[in-house]
Amino acid sequence: MNRLWLGLLLLLCSFFGGWAALAANADSAPMGMVTGNKTGTQIEFGNDIAKVAKTVGLDILVKESQGSIDNVRRMESQENAALGIVNSDVLGFLSRSENPQMRQIASRLRLIFPFYNAEVHLFANKSIKVFGDLQDKRIVAGESGSGSWLTTMNLLQLTGVKPAALVNLSQLEAVSAVLKGEADAMFYVSGKPISLFTKVGNLINQPEFASHAGERSFCAAGRFADAARISASPDQPG
Repeated sequence: MNRLWLGLLLLLCSFFGGWAALAANADSAPMGMVTGNKTGTQIEFGNDIAKVAKTVGLDILVKESQGSIDNVRRMESQENAALGIVNSDVLGFLSRSENPQMRQIASRLRLIFPFYNAEVHLFANKSIKVFGDLQDKRIVAGESGSGSWLTTMNLLQLTGVKPAALVNLSQLEAVSAVLKGEADAMFYVSGKPISLFTKVGNLINQPEFASHAGERSFCAAGRFADAARISASPDQPG
């Protein structure tokens, strides 16, 4: 298994409106929390938080989203989205940005607590053994604006890998593209277990995917300490 880079999932609160919403009484409208797509781990964590909050009289409305960047955007809007689950590298990207507006957005967000270690999952053609093998390949980075998309961009930039094509697709569309041979690899950032990949077993039994199924595998699903630990060669099998 290749060892790549670790990101934390963070629960954030918008500075404007968020703290007031947290202090509101039980008779107020539910407080919105933007999480992630319906096949990811974030929305499940959001539902668990909402259940616990309910026991102390706090109503939280869990909302599906397109990912971390979408969550930040919605927390900054007039939408009822006081809380959001965001990848730590997204928050870091905003904080370090040369764009003053991006840094200002980051300054208006407050960390409530770190959630869990997210992992970068790479579902790819079996010919891809190490990160450098992604050079000149067709890569699905995730939906534009998602945490997976930004993490993929960061990893490619840090390693100097230049794909032949970089495609934005939803997770299920990405899995389908890899299985059909229309893409060589897909990235997905989330915590295990991931319901998305449990569906792969069902897909490979379908005639349209059967001829390619044996050529695909999870060639990397790693925990990452920092960007400097990106491996250029295979680690010990996991």
